[in-house]
Amino acid sequence: MPFSLLSQSVVKVADLQFSKQVVDSVWLSNPAMQDGLYHSSFYDLQLKLNRWKHSKLNNPIHGNKSNTWQLNIESYNIKNNTTLFSKVYYKKGNTENVQWNNVDLIEEIGPYWVADTTKGTNEFEHYFFNGGIAHRFEKLTLAIEGSFLAKILYKTVNPRVKNISNSIRIVPGIKYNTSRYSSGFSIGFESYKQDSDTRIYDDSGRKDFFYMLEGLGYYDYKLSQTASSYGIYYAMQKWSANMQIRPIVKGIYANILFQQSINEMGMSDIIPNIYRFENIHFKAGWQNKTDNSEFRLGLKGEHRKGNGKERVYETVIIEPNTDLTDKRLLTESDNYSKKTDVLTLEAMLSSKRQVKVKYILKAFYQMGQYNEDYLDVSVLKYNFNKWQVKSYIQYHLNDSFIEFVASYLNYNTTNASLKGLPDTKVSSDLILPYFQFISAAYSQYQFEFKYNYQLRNSSTICLALKYENANSTQINNQQTSIHLAYIF
Repeated sequence: MPFSLLSQSVVKVADLQFSKQVVDSVWLSNPAMQDGLYHSSFYDLQLKLNRWKHSKLNNPIHGNKSNTWQLNIESYNIKNNTTLFSKVYYKKGNTENVQWNNVDLIEEIGPYWVADTTKGTNEFEHYFFNGGIAHRFEKLTLAIEGSFLAKILYKTVNPRVKNISNSIRIVPGIKYNTSRYSSGFSIGFESYKQDSDTRIYDDSGRKDFFYMLEGLGYYDYKLSQTASSYGIYYAMQKWSANMQIRPIVKGIYANILFQQSINEMGMSDIIPNIYRFENIHFKAGWQNKTDNSEFRLGLKGEHRKGNGKERVYETVIIEPNTDLTDKRLLTESDNYSKKTDVLTLEAMLSSKRQVKVKYILKAFYQMGQYNEDYLDVSVLKYNFNKWQVKSYIQYHLNDSFIEFVASYLNYNTTNASLKGLPDTKVSSDLILPYFQFISAAYSQYQFEFKYNYQLRNSSTICLALKYENANSTQINNQQTSIHLAYIF
């Protein structure tokens, strides 16, 4: 059968997969940009199996081995001037040899959390629901998107931890089209809450402590060794504002994102603390787009800064000769700060001039610096740079098409230093391994192969295999995944 007579369903799915590789994810933070994102409606059912393992250095709070499976359902429907989009997934898995981490979403709710000395396996489940609508009024598009994420995390050894967390996110957005440009604005609101309940069911021979970690453990407040349970909550309120402009065909594109969050940790009998975080992200460049090709060259920068406020209380007796007590605030000080500055030069070239072969080439060079301060002392800092080249090729057969992705990434650090380290168990088991892991140089290879086959009912089934390896004298990380999809 000549290629020109191929089923439209094959062409539709091939164009969809190609578009997902080309689109810049930064535009998707505004739900109004979903209008016109793809040329046709689709449903995508996916089953993903993933496994990763660190054979050498690893970050203790994330363990060294993980196995997960995930079921996704994604839809995109165009109804005249209205676009409906949604995504739902269920994820289940475990992470082995986790230490100094009894919480979920630790990078965002840190640097204050409660942990224990026991190394164990964390089991987890995720439930995610997302949906949105975008409606176009001639040149103006209005949209709104909402999502809900619920998580369960528990530990399989004493002290047994059970965390239940949920987050709700709402993002309204607007887009205005002219003959040459699309401009957009969106704001986002997110509320997050995590309740952590820890219990010990067997106290015989127990020698471990609970620690309230401050500044990633540079100071640790050791809790009672005899405590058999405790409850704690973590709360986060986040908001963001995003402005965008991009050309329809040719011209300058730009994006500015401002994000801020306030995190709070609370417990009845320990010091509650607050962490404030802000992120400023900009992106600008030049684009030239034709019917069969697209070229982008841009520069993006990011400034992330967090400040931790520590509160110290004293316990006072409310009534003499009773056990009734209350807490009185003594001090409130900004003792912790974390700052990251990143600058990236990136380029992309895509082509679908050939009937049977389409390709995408991407590359970037990134440099930045990271610094953590605790109690006005520079404790951890390093400079880093990394570069990556990535290629995507799509090749059409008679009733199917294949996709191949290959990439190479190189990561290096300079001027890495760690000082002011206290002589504690937290230092030797958490901070030092963490510093060695994040400051280690490595090279990373990634290969992905996808086979897409048209079924008799005009739907398409996709099988994807992916392998990733990061390697150096200090690092050996491997990740493999299998992905099965049904698209119609």
